[in-house]
Amino acid sequence: MHDDFAPLFAPHFMKRRWSEVAIKRKKFDGKAMDFTIQGGHGLFFRVEERGTYYKWRKMHAGRNHRAHIGSVHEVGLSEALDTAQKFSKNVREGLPPRFSLNANSGLTFQQLYEAYTSSQEFNARSPNYREQFKLRMEKFAVEGSNLTAARQSKSNSRQELNRNKISAVSVDRIDQHIGRQL
Repeated sequence: MHDDFAPLFAPHFMKRRWSEVAIKRKKFDGKAMDFTIQGGHGLFFRVEERGTYYKWRKMHAGRNHRAHIGSVHEVGLSEALDTAQKFSKNVREGLPPRFSLNANSGLTFQQLYEAYTSSQEFNARSPNYREQFKLRMEKFAVEGSNLTAARQSKSNSRQELNRNKISAVSVDRIDQHIGRQL
């Protein structure tokens, strides 16, 4: 057979190469089915009654990792492949699949702390959570604001801890190795 012509049949062991159009056209046949995308770093799509979705899976160091990427109508195949590649890279490095850090943020821990404690998300938490979070962060990582006199005197008495606070450290200066040491 000449190399320029594809065979009229594909052996059963060959996986199908999926195009974006073919994925979008795949219809639900009565039961949910998964279809692997060849060379997709664990990317596959699942056809369900509710729709068709890109998903990702990988087994690394004896642990299964899975993530939902999005609907095939909202996320393109190339974007899903890029996302799957990032997920795989993160897992190989021992990070959660969705781990990402905006390296150009320029924010310090102190600024992030203040933004989070003034956010609606933080204020929706229980009062006990908010109090414990602030106590722990102000004890180990950031400079406290609106401290009571008793807490201020305790904070001043812990000079060793105060020297080790990371409130002035810029978040974009912390890489994976430094982050694990903190």
